[in-house]
Amino acid sequence: MIEGRSYTAYTFGRRDQQTTKLGLPLHGIAIDRSLALEPMPFRELDSMEKSSRGLDPEATVVLVGAEPVRLASTGELKQLIDRLLAAESVPGPHPWSEANSDVSDTIGQPATAAVTSPPSWIFGEKRVLWVKVDFADSTDAVATDEEIGASNAAVSEFYRATSYGKTVMTFNILPAVLRLPRDKAYYNSFNTSDSELVAAAKTRAKQYDTANGGTGDFDPDRYDRWIVLFSKIPIHTFAGKAQIGGPQVRMNGTITAGVVAHELGHTQSLNHSHYWLPSGASGLAAGAHVEYGDVFDSMGSATSSANNFFSAPQKAKLGYLAGADISAITQSGTYRITRHDHFDSAGVRAVRIAPENVEYEFWLEHRELGPTAMSASQSDRLHNGLLLHWGPGKAPRFTTGPGSYLIDATPRSSAGASDAALRIGETLIDPDAGITIKPLAVGGAAPNEYIDVQLGFGAIDGNRNPALIASAPVGPVQARTNLVFNASATDPDGDLLY
Repeated sequence: MIEGRSYTAYTFGRRDQQTTKLGLPLHGIAIDRSLALEPMPFRELDSMEKSSRGLDPEATVVLVGAEPVRLASTGELKQLIDRLLAAESVPGPHPWSEANSDVSDTIGQPATAAVTSPPSWIFGEKRVLWVKVDFADSTDAVATDEEIGASNAAVSEFYRATSYGKTVMTFNILPAVLRLPRDKAYYNSFNTSDSELVAAAKTRAKQYDTANGGTGDFDPDRYDRWIVLFSKIPIHTFAGKAQIGGPQVRMNGTITAGVVAHELGHTQSLNHSHYWLPSGASGLAAGAHVEYGDVFDSMGSATSSANNFFSAPQKAKLGYLAGADISAITQSGTYRITRHDHFDSAGVRAVRIAPENVEYEFWLEHRELGPTAMSASQSDRLHNGLLLHWGPGKAPRFTTGPGSYLIDATPRSSAGASDAALRIGETLIDPDAGITIKPLAVGGAAPNEYIDVQLGFGAIDGNRNPALIASAPVGPVQARTNLVFNASATDPDGDLLY
């Protein structure tokens, strides 16, 4: 099914073995309700197609679903192919975990773009065009160009700081307010109208550009990202909505810098930063998913602070932290982590722990800046503590979101995520992974404040692992008959087993 229309699909090659998947980027030929599908999830544009889109005819550009992806080299094209195919190969209905984006502010198509964006899409100058639109029955302006410019300045500074200068957001504003072909009542009559609105806004912007010299200064296709701004349409509950790994953002009656930065984070390839609300005394226990719950990260709580830099695992996904910035720890010892929420910080700014015996990974980070609403005690815990996350797509099976998860070291407190940090002297133990995490001390001066952390693997402080005794039926067994397996365990230290 594509855009609500059902087709009889005809496949060949690798698509013959395709299991059910939601939101796949597809290419092929449709005649009436028959659809012949290409085996690959992308299509390379020819020179004429690139020219018609205002792109360099010599550039390598492919369509992933409906979105063009510019590639700097054949090496990046190969990486794109490998990641797209890997994303479609996982079990279950969703292409990788990135396809499970929350639809309230994320356009899911192309579903796999979040895991395929090459460095050229993320790094360097990203030119962003604002397109303002109104309606015959609603001419209210959301904001002046000066107000949009002030928001742009804050967003630019946010990306400069959180990326350590690797991403530079620059903005242009189409000077006129463009009238859409339908009135506001029409767009408020069905909850998928924003897609039609965006298409109409793009057409109007191209017409404006042609009528004003055809320079491309106001053509959305000549920009890396573009934002359509319209007065609030009540049927749409989102403040902002964006494509994961794609160029388009739509703003529903707001220009708030935090929301704009959040939505541009989606275009950079990020999903939401969640909070895990455990049901018991351990922050690692089964519990509930809290969308937007990471109050320290702009991809969680977009408006709680201008200093909500992306978390360490989200920065690592984008390449803002890479190489020597990250320590992958596999042995017990004491390790130093420098704060990562300052443009000039340096050294190891994240620790990654990926135990072989579990499917999830831990990310450890240190921050000095938090939400403006934090109390003095919560700020003190942050300054003297460690934030822990499960990485994007690398969380326990009982979680449900595709982004990163903030782990709460104080799950029974009334402060929720705001006091989630693991404070000096406290210990977090993951018995399944056999890992112990204990912050020891803080030190250093701005911008390189640090925390020292003791990490242990296996039996910690003399505590020994339990012993498992398992037995299986002996001798030949028959098909379609019940078999009984037995397992029991004992703990030499008398610890509770579960």
